[in-house]
Amino acid sequence: TSWDCADRNFKPVYIRTIRVSTGTTRETRTAPPVVRLSIHVSDARPGMAVRLCGKLQSQAFGVIDMPCDAIICDWNGTIIEYRDEKPLLDHIATDVFKSCVPFRPVRMARILRARSKLEKLYAKAHRDAEFDFLREMFRVYNELIIRGVPVSWVHRSVDAYAAREETQARLDLRVLQPVEAFHRVGKPTGILSAGYGYGIEAILRAAGHEGSFDFCEADLLREANGEAIEFGLNIYGNKQGVLLKLLRSTDMDASRLAYIGDSEDDEGCFEIVGHPIVSLMAPEEVKERYASKYNAFVPANEDDLANYLRRA
Repeated sequence: TSWDCADRNFKPVYIRTIRVSTGTTRETRTAPPVVRLSIHVSDARPGMAVRLCGKLQSQAFGVIDMPCDAIICDWNGTIIEYRDEKPLLDHIATDVFKSCVPFRPVRMARILRARSKLEKLYAKAHRDAEFDFLREMFRVYNELIIRGVPVSWVHRSVDAYAAREETQARLDLRVLQPVEAFHRVGKPTGILSAGYGYGIEAILRAAGHEGSFDFCEADLLREANGEAIEFGLNIYGNKQGVLLKLLRSTDMDASRLAYIGDSEDDEGCFEIVGHPIVSLMAPEEVKERYASKYNAFVPANEDDLANYLRRA
């Protein structure tokens, strides 16, 4: 049988034809048949075939979704309450400023100028929803604060920030604990984030959760000769591409992968995986939108998430 995909959650422009062959008819079967799908997808959406396959099997034929064999989590807004890296960057800037007193007046002046620029950026972000605040924030920090600072200073500041009680209180154990339980039974877990990788690992280490994840794909601090050059933004705005590359380099199957996220930057990942999950900290309107758009699971609480991962 052949038909065009009319599922409103998948734009027909990307889906061409689906051919299904089955050994029994839907009306007379007594057990779910083995369904073979041949899916032709335009090059515009790599990875869409896997997501569509699982959706068709579960909704059109009553076959159970592919089991979940691995979990990848976003960081900001998913595992930690902070929606971006501003609190960490502010802490680093304060420590760098203190280290400059009184012997590095030029660098002190640059940091004060950076703070003035950042205040204007914050105000613009509140006025203009389309303004890319995160990219501009990193640009100011890189140009006026971070460049030329010894990497050892940065790491020392991050380690102190990670150990603070206030930072640790922002971790969402409602997500961390179910993911850790999933990992304890031998299933792979990882983090995919546009945040600072060393900072993520330091916070997890300070919380005693450094063993909860097998890998952390996050942005790095570029350095040369022991001095910082800039915080990279290779993952921000490119999560789907990074995830596809990760899938190609590992034995993970997208249809058996769960991804937990909370923002527009995670949408490309929701399109690819078989088990999209919206974080517990996401705003209600975001939960509703992604549940409708990607058929994402929206857990009500920690137990709900843990039960879903056990069943998946």
